[in-house]
Amino acid sequence: MDSRSLSRRLSCRDGWGRPSSGGRPPAALRRTAWQWALLVSVWVFGSAGAAAPSVELGEAGMDSLGRRMTAANDSAWERADSLFRAGVFGDPRSEGARTRALTHFMLRARVALDYLADLCADPVVHRVNEACLTRPFGLWYANTAVFPIRFLEQGLVGDGGFCLQYALPAVPSEGTVPSKGTVASRGGAFDQRVMLGGVPVRVRSDQVREDDAPDPKPALGVEFSSRLDTSIELLFLSEVRGRARRETIIDRGDTLELITVTDIEGMYARRAGTHRAAALIHWRSVTAGDRAPARPRAGACGYFPRICIRLPFFLPDLGLDDLREFDLPNPVISMDWARTHRSTPWVSVSPDAFFRPWEAIGPRPLEVDRRFPDL
Repeated sequence: MDSRSLSRRLSCRDGWGRPSSGGRPPAALRRTAWQWALLVSVWVFGSAGAAAPSVELGEAGMDSLGRRMTAANDSAWERADSLFRAGVFGDPRSEGARTRALTHFMLRARVALDYLADLCADPVVHRVNEACLTRPFGLWYANTAVFPIRFLEQGLVGDGGFCLQYALPAVPSEGTVPSKGTVASRGGAFDQRVMLGGVPVRVRSDQVREDDAPDPKPALGVEFSSRLDTSIELLFLSEVRGRARRETIIDRGDTLELITVTDIEGMYARRAGTHRAAALIHWRSVTAGDRAPARPRAGACGYFPRICIRLPFFLPDLGLDDLREFDLPNPVISMDWARTHRSTPWVSVSPDAFFRPWEAIGPRPLEVDRRFPDL
């Protein structure tokens, strides 16, 4: 299938071409943006057959994106550290100075949701596939992926939304022997560990039974182990789509930047059951220069109708409510950067590119509760 026929096929389905009704997520799934691959291709968005301009990023384009985000985060890191050492945040030996330095960096760090929102805001639609993502987002850069890379046939992002199409491995009938090089999983033919953002994750064939559907659908299962020694499996159908946007809001007198990924279709989480994903939300205080907000705020949450999650970003841990906070997404950095920036008095970076401490600050915005009410 060529890119134009694929774009027509995807754009003709319900979803991206139409604005969502109100702020409430639709019954259909909304996918989350969070460290897994960037998307791009020709796309017609349902309007009288007019095609949006498109560009193919390729491996060089994804590498450039990773380098730019690493450079931006390196600059924010160096600035926070220089202010810390100069005593701008107080006595460098004090806990308060360390906390203020970390907050300064945290509010200015760029994460995977930033580039997803930026690409979705571009009127040009970008194209990517597994081949151009494997090395940049699999091996070279950490905390980058929003969606799985493995089996990505074509990804599209721009003109307000994104859509991914996966060539899922066949799920054999019970008793079928998997092909050489794979490991049998529950009902699946493919089971391997692959690198994603410098971290090995388990990817395997699986199935999902959607609401009111008589038969299960093939899915790609991606299993993560979290820093809390727990794990969660995210499941993706052959087509995943949604919208992403960035906006500024005022919440209780604080000016916040809000990034939302909504209208997600084709993503589920499995833990104590299988649950449809509906939205991903990230917020942080708006900053100007080195000035600190009066009340710093930063956080993130996921919305799962009838179930809630608590996510250490792409390493989630499910809770029991409809809307729960999860740990902040980590900054996008190169693996080389992570190896050479292990520790400062105010934050440390592990070899697998996790920042510690890295915790949410302040309450969840009331606007988020209004848009995504508990069911």
